[in-house]
Amino acid sequence: MKNSNIQLLRGISILLVIFTHLGVFIPNSRTFQLLHSFFDTSIGVDLFFIISGYLMGETFLKAIHNKALSSEDAIIFYKKRILRLYSPCFFWATLILLFSWIWLDLKYFKEFRQILGVFFGAITFTGNFYNATHPTVFGYFWSLGVEMQFYILLPLLVALTVRHRWFPCLILLLAFTAVPGGIKTWWMFRANGLFIGLLLWFFTQTTSCDSITKKLNQFPIIVVTTIFSLAIFSACYLSYPYKIFGGVAHTIIALILALAFFSVTFYEKPVLGPFSKPLEALGDISFSLYLCHLPIFLMTKYLLLDHITNHYFIAAMGILMAIISACLSYRFLERRSQKIRHNQIEPYR
Repeated sequence: MKNSNIQLLRGISILLVIFTHLGVFIPNSRTFQLLHSFFDTSIGVDLFFIISGYLMGETFLKAIHNKALSSEDAIIFYKKRILRLYSPCFFWATLILLFSWIWLDLKYFKEFRQILGVFFGAITFTGNFYNATHPTVFGYFWSLGVEMQFYILLPLLVALTVRHRWFPCLILLLAFTAVPGGIKTWWMFRANGLFIGLLLWFFTQTTSCDSITKKLNQFPIIVVTTIFSLAIFSACYLSYPYKIFGGVAHTIIALILALAFFSVTFYEKPVLGPFSKPLEALGDISFSLYLCHLPIFLMTKYLLLDHITNHYFIAAMGILMAIISACLSYRFLERRSQKIRHNQIEPYR
């Protein structure tokens, strides 16, 4: 497994998410509406979930393989996760709160207490619960809530199962799959991709995976690139019609994305050629970019809309400012948190 390929996938994931939210700039664009009616690019979050689920196995379960889970292992894991996620999340949630007058002026909120709800939902990682009952323009904090709740749940499952640790993950995946399509807000709780990513890690620890990986690396780059591209486009295209099936839809889409994940991550060569390095760089800042892109988009719109009539230019400026902001966030928040983590917390042996 190449770490650079993981970053490439994160870069693609954040591009899909950003495209989903470009509607704040160009809501009346026929081209955008047409593309968005056929391709559900919000599945970028599901790809993020698969990556996180897989890395949960690689960084946590692998470390405690063949031994019982100790309280020390769990504490170390939680410290790492909190230091990794909390600083940038708290910063951008606070910024949303401080600039509440902009969101009120743009009429995205009716009253200040709604913004306060977004803030507390974000910093307590319960944004999925708040936004399920109080939908807002900053509902994207839902995914951080799902991920942190998954992190809390998994070590508890591991502690209760000595052998076959994959089994409770499979049972929970089936439970999430069984959720009916009539529950409109269920998408804010979908952990299907996280469970599939984790189950994928269990599979990679088998001899069968070793055999498949060898065969995969015998394929020409063009074949692997085609498999990967078709998987991403299929997931985007099939997401809308499958939505009526509820939890089944999220599992189907996550399985398709798991194929994309595997084909790229376990291939020894850069799959997307000259696009690989830029996407990897984007992957490095993907978490900060996910957190900052919507508030930066809306600030850019607020500052430029009365002075510039070209909505596409405003969108381009919004993307540029979001990338710059994400680079700064990554440099001064994420990297700083990582240094503290390495200095204060003993790494897994």
